[in-house]
Amino acid sequence: MRTMQFRVPIAAKIFALSLSMLALLIGLSLFTYDRVTRVSGEMEDIADYLAPLRDRVANISISILAQHVHLERIWSIYEVAPLDLDVLAHELREFEGYTTLIAEDIAAAIQSSDSAIGRVDSKAEIAELSEVKTRLGDIRKEHIDIDSQAKKNHSLCEKGHQAAYSGTTGRVGRGAEAIVAVDITV
Repeated sequence: MRTMQFRVPIAAKIFALSLSMLALLIGLSLFTYDRVTRVSGEMEDIADYLAPLRDRVANISISILAQHVHLERIWSIYEVAPLDLDVLAHELREFEGYTTLIAEDIAAAIQSSDSAIGRVDSKAEIAELSEVKTRLGDIRKEHIDIDSQAKKNHSLCEKGHQAAYSGTTGRVGRGAEAIVAVDITV
C-alpha cells in the first residue's frame, strides 16, 4: 500500500520562509527601536540633569577648597606682625565672595536634583538623587555654620584674639571632604 503524502509546492515553501523572515525582521526592528528610544531618553536625562548636577557639585567642592585657602591666608595674616590691612581686606572679600558663590551653587544643585528626581523613572535613581539632595542640604548647613564661625573668629581676631582662627580651618577641611563624598553616578 502506498500512503498519500501531502506535498507542498516549492513556491509555497519559499513564500512561507520569506514571510517568517519578514516577521522576524519586523520583530527585531521593533525591539531595536524600543531599546534605542530608551537609550536616547537616558542620554537626554544625563545631558539635561545628571551632568549639570555633577558639574555643580564639582564647582561646590572647588569653591569650598578655594574658600579654605582664603581662610588659611586670613589666619596667617593674623599671625604675622605688623598686620597688613590691605591684604587682609582682599582675603576677606575673596572669602565672602566664595561664601556667596557656594550658597548659590548649593541652591542651584538642590534645584537640579529636584528636577532630576521629577524626571527619572527608576526607584534606585530616585533614591540616589534624594540622597544627593539630602547631602547637599547637610553641606549647606555645615557651610553656614563654618561661615558664621569664621566671621565670629574674625571679629575676635580684630579685637586681638589671634588664636580664634585655629578652630575654624579644620571644620572647613571637613566640609570639603563631605562634598567630595557626594557622588553622582552618570
